[in-house]
Amino acid sequence: MSSELLYQILNELKTIKSDISDLKTGQSKLEKGMTNLEKGQAKLEKSVANLEKGQQEIKKEISFMWEDIKRLDNRLTKQEQQTYLLKRLK
Repeated sequence: MSSELLYQILNELKTIKSDISDLKTGQSKLEKGMTNLEKGQAKLEKSVANLEKGQQEIKKEISFMWEDIKRLDNRLTKQEQQTYLLKRLK
């Protein structure tokens, strides 16, 4: 083999080695990015779970509020009826 051919082969091997190194670096960056995405997803899932829990608590509180409103409405209706009857008696 001629030295020129060996030199060309050596240059090609250097290029391939450099490309492989770049690919490894890129893969490492992708893996780090994927890890960050997984951590972010876990945080989002936890936040969503907390929001859903809060939503359930709000629904429960609203239910209690409506019960209170109904009781107040019933009391007010009774008072209105009593006032009406008292006015009729006078």
